[in-house]
Amino acid sequence: MKARIVLALAMILLLTGSASVAASGPEVPFYTSLQVHPTFAGPITEPPGGFMLDVPGEGQATHLGDCTWHTVMRVYFDGTQDGDMEFVAANGDQLFGTFEGEWVLENGVNTFWGTYEFDGGTGRFERVGGTGDYWGESPGGGTGVLYFEGKLIKADKPQP
Repeated sequence: MKARIVLALAMILLLTGSASVAASGPEVPFYTSLQVHPTFAGPITEPPGGFMLDVPGEGQATHLGDCTWHTVMRVYFDGTQDGDMEFVAANGDQLFGTFEGEWVLENGVNTFWGTYEFDGGTGRFERVGGTGDYWGESPGGGTGVLYFEGKLIKADKPQP
């Protein structure tokens, strides 16, 4: 009977994605919901030209809990964007990655989407990678929303 209860609890944790990256298998789902606050950070003068945005954010993320997020995003006039990013969990553990995608401005609202890749971090994210999609929107000059959905993948062994 005890074995059935333990097995049932393990299945619930696995199916809901509630297990932590450190305690689970090598791949777990990842999802965030963030409020972001973009501000102008300067021009990009090389072709195709564009501008940089300093974008801090805060919200919730699976395996991080309450967290902050930050990037200096490069926004190009050809409708593309990219940047390096950092998530910081409430306990200070960090998760690093990059993103690239597209954007469009319609009726004063910036809509953006693309893909991301994680390439490590600190603490429980030290040997964690991952991939997925992001999307969101922000009214010109205002607070926006940003979502990430994908997976985290923990390496089995430290890299040499």
